[in-house]
Amino acid sequence: MDRLVSGPPSLYIDGVFSTVRGAGAFVLGITLDSVIMTAVFNHTRQSVLVAVVLHWLFNVLPGAVLNMYAGITSEDVSVYATVGYGLVCVALVAWLGPDLERGSTGAAAGAGRVSE
Repeated sequence: MDRLVSGPPSLYIDGVFSTVRGAGAFVLGITLDSVIMTAVFNHTRQSVLVAVVLHWLFNVLPGAVLNMYAGITSEDVSVYATVGYGLVCVALVAWLGPDLERGSTGAAAGAGRVSE
């Protein structure tokens, strides 16, 4: 079977949502992706370019891994990606700590604070 499929994304062809494990890994992975993208966006002076490149990587890398290794399924890739995103999130929380909420350069950085 040809591993390169043209047409709809492999998410729907390979049936990531056909099992609870695959659906759970996908939903948790998307949630962790959003944490990573928010932290990166807030700490790169709110660079849209960096956010777009990161989103592109999140979309391309699972397909690249799927095509590199024979016998691996899209569900497996989704689970492995979720574990990787989780490790990155733990590292971001450990590294940025309280600064994870907002970058120091955003317009909203001082919003809601009362100055004396």
